[in-house]
Amino acid sequence: MSAITVINSFEVPAGREGEFLELWKEVNAYMQTKPGYLGNKLHRAIAPDAPFQFVHVAQWASMAQFQGAHDRGFRELVDQAVWSAFLSHRALFEVIHEVQGWRVSSPEPSLRPSTASFEPSHADSLGPRSHIRTSEGEGPSSVR
Repeated sequence: MSAITVINSFEVPAGREGEFLELWKEVNAYMQTKPGYLGNKLHRAIAPDAPFQFVHVAQWASMAQFQGAHDRGFRELVDQAVWSAFLSHRALFEVIHEVQGWRVSSPEPSLRPSTASFEPSHADSLGPRSHIRTSEGEGPSSVR
């Protein structure tokens, strides 16, 4: 099996976000030392009434390495009584389609992008040249 994605959504009581974040950082530092760890992102909800105030997305090289990382040291961290206030909803996923910038990749043949490109007549029918704001600034849109 190829790399896996772990998505862990947390219910965090109002006013305890800082406490949760400190506990999460401790567990995250531990997991970063484990073989097969590829990286992660922790997202915080924008809306205060979102059912999950934090969503953690982690990447692991394989299911076996992910499972192996959940050892005694991990259990000692997350079995602390204080964690009971933060309900976790975890699911494991595999990537079947990914877009990075303008490049599209997909391991599933049925989801791979077509090689079609925009013809000038199609672009002209869109009206004035459209613009997209990017991290590099504003510029004409293009499809690669």
